[in-house]
Amino acid sequence: MLGITRNIGDIIAEIKMSMAAFSGCFVLVEGSSDSKFFRPRITGACDIVICCSKSMVIQAARKIGNEQLASALGIVDDDFDAPLNINHSCPDLIHTDTHDIETMLLASPALDKLLHEYADPIKLRSLEETEHTDFRTSVITRALPFGQLRLINELKKLNISFERAMSPWKYIDKSTWKLDKERLFSEFSAATGYPLEDIHSIVKSLSHIPSWNMIQGHDAVAIVSIAMRRVLGCRNQVSEASICSALRLAFDQPCFEKTALYASAKQWETIRRTSVFV
Repeated sequence: MLGITRNIGDIIAEIKMSMAAFSGCFVLVEGSSDSKFFRPRITGACDIVICCSKSMVIQAARKIGNEQLASALGIVDDDFDAPLNINHSCPDLIHTDTHDIETMLLASPALDKLLHEYADPIKLRSLEETEHTDFRTSVITRALPFGQLRLINELKKLNISFERAMSPWKYIDKSTWKLDKERLFSEFSAATGYPLEDIHSIVKSLSHIPSWNMIQGHDAVAIVSIAMRRVLGCRNQVSEASICSALRLAFDQPCFEKTALYASAKQWETIRRTSVFV
């Protein structure tokens, strides 16, 4: 929910107000897109609370659990928590298998269904023959450098806004789908004052991190959207928002039940003697 902020008092007040007419479990999520993903997957005995940030989900889950205000499960994007071995130490908190919801969708068969719906099959086959790999791997190859720089940005606290300054739309050619990686790294170095050789050295040290934990979902979705413009067809109307919507719809219950997130939720349900997901 871009531009909207909430504090812990707002969230607790909403939950207490809801409890006047509702006795079920609360599911705490970061934003509206997360709500759209989880709403059709939760039972009728649950209510979703949009907290507007990861930190607010974590704070709210802790406060509600510590004060036993209600039964509440917080769900957050893993972001770089797994690569950095960050544990938020909250028993009422679970996280995505990959970096975020979008990468979890793109790593699943939902992407294949999206391609069947939107991609020109001849152009898709031609692209995969040219790249000598499948489309998903090609997306990973293009998204990974952005994820690596995002992690460096976080580790070194360099305060670069990738959405404004380092979007894939700026560095990927819309006609050829080629990434200008050299320009991306050079401009990151210039913007941060961080030496280019040091950036490359850090990137090499990150090679052990699984790709889907490194890649940021909005970068990857943008890269898929760029591909739809020319190399997979002439679909300028296929926006990032429509791709995310299509992926959510294509991610069926069997896909969901194979995730570690689902397994964690079921374990939490057993401990808390409640039900969240259908």
